[in-house]
Amino acid sequence: MKTFAPALLTLLIACRAEPKPEAKAPDTTAPAAEVTPTAPADVAPVADTAPSPDAAPAPDVAPPEVDRSPRLLDGPGTAPHKVLSYSAAEGFEQRLPMRMTLGVKTEVDGQPLSPELPPTTLTLFAKVDKCSDKGLELSVSALETRVEGEPTTPAGKRLAEVIAGLAGLEGQKSIDQGGRHLALTFTRPADLPAGIAPVLEGFEQALDHMLVPFPKEAIGVGARWEIEESVTQANVRLLQETTFTLEAIEGSKLTLAMAISLSPITPSLPQKTALPGGLEATLDAVEGRGEGKLVVDLAALWPTSVSVKNKIALELSLADGDKTRKLKVEMNLDLAHVETP
Repeated sequence: MKTFAPALLTLLIACRAEPKPEAKAPDTTAPAAEVTPTAPADVAPVADTAPSPDAAPAPDVAPPEVDRSPRLLDGPGTAPHKVLSYSAAEGFEQRLPMRMTLGVKTEVDGQPLSPELPPTTLTLFAKVDKCSDKGLELSVSALETRVEGEPTTPAGKRLAEVIAGLAGLEGQKSIDQGGRHLALTFTRPADLPAGIAPVLEGFEQALDHMLVPFPKEAIGVGARWEIEESVTQANVRLLQETTFTLEAIEGSKLTLAMAISLSPITPSLPQKTALPGGLEATLDAVEGRGEGKLVVDLAALWPTSVSVKNKIALELSLADGDKTRKLKVEMNLDLAHVETP
């Protein structure tokens, strides 16, 4: 749940707010028409015959690797203390249905724009394929991805198209008994729609980080631990810091509070990048914060209850011929578990 906000913001940039006219035969006697981007949701999807723009140019200096190991803060908490570990048996299966609601505010050269995006539902699936002394080997996938209702705006229709393309994402993840990451591989759908690879990458990160990892030390109620990890936003690597606080233990069920912050990794901003659609841009500033509550059952895998609110703000400079457009985006994302009969 920690990386859904960056993933959805990448998706927002990949969407468009206005439909584009059908392409006409090029006029070799006239100069190419000037393209004026009006919002992050206005970037047209890449044509099937166009080369993929998904790869961003490598930075001059490679960002440092980030250690994802949980780091205990402020002591082990109140006694009794115990080492937390997952106990799901081989063959265990779990579905996690969630609802995502986005509120978006954008400004282009100071002009406010607010594309309307419908709520989205997402059902994740996990299965324990193998248990060993080293930990658990899991299969993870997105069973269902859809927007609610019939989209009525161009941005909503593009969102529905991209979200539908994420269904069928599958991967294999290995963790130790404490939920700490060991390995991850993904198989992308063969009929992947053009231009959504950055979005898919974001959701792969989200699936990778859905399990809550615990510190290796024995802990009790009140214990706090922090995880630092890199996420990709607008094709730039950023540092995400997540802090968990253990608020209650009832049998195998843990109640956790979570706080998230997002900031640049060196090299520092501004940094040139490539957005979906092949649009050249410079990421000038980015800031993200979030908080939420989780219920984790050690006999399961993913949280059995999720309520998280995230806010991300970023500023971009977009190349538009000999001009530079200033773009500001603020996104509020609410992520909640959907109760099923």
